[in-house]
Amino acid sequence: GNLGLVFLFTLLLTLGAVNLGIFLSTFARTELQVVQFIPLVIVPQALLSGILWPIDSLPEPLQWLAHALPLTYAAEALRGVMIRGDGLAALWVNLAVLAGFAVLMIVLGTSTLRREAA
Repeated sequence: GNLGLVFLFTLLLTLGAVNLGIFLSTFARTELQVVQFIPLVIVPQALLSGILWPIDSLPEPLQWLAHALPLTYAAEALRGVMIRGDGLAALWVNLAVLAGFAVLMIVLGTSTLRREAA
């Protein structure tokens, strides 16, 4: 597949994930609380994204949840590019979801940052 598309989808997922971490860290008072967010955010995405087993084999409520998670769209897009050789025309929905998630997380992450005067 197109290496540029692989980088694009990975970049969008990374931007969204890093800014999600920034957004969630503003609600934690200690580093331990930040670490406790990991099972709440990362594990469900890893289990429901279609990486370990097909989303179609999940119960229907979990399929709905899987389609609400950005990692699902990234995994499908990367699978499409690397295995099937899909182009941007076939993956535009995944691109739109990941771009929307990245923009939303950037806005939320930057709006919750605390500014401290020295």
